[in-house]
Amino acid sequence: AAIDGFAETSFKTAGLAPQQGRLICEPSNATMEQPRTIQAPDWVADDLPLSFSFGYIRFFGRNSQAKIKFNSAPVEVQRISVSELPLGEPSTGYSVSVFVDV
Repeated sequence: AAIDGFAETSFKTAGLAPQQGRLICEPSNATMEQPRTIQAPDWVADDLPLSFSFGYIRFFGRNSQAKIKFNSAPVEVQRISVSELPLGEPSTGYSVSVFVDV
């Protein structure tokens, strides 16, 4: 005896990656001991709620770098306060690059 069958599956994707957002660090020029507010406004995505991981880039020599996160787990807030930033690299004029992963 022959067996006939039919199966149907549908998938919903998460949509496009978050886009159109900004990253703001205030104050942008200050000493490393100066408290900062880092915010990531205007991000949009199909898959909500968004989560944010903030941090800075640490350089190890000319060709090596690592992302160092301020928060240990992603948060659903678009703004964090940090009490101080690390000392930047001499090769970049002691500037520090901050980032947000959305």
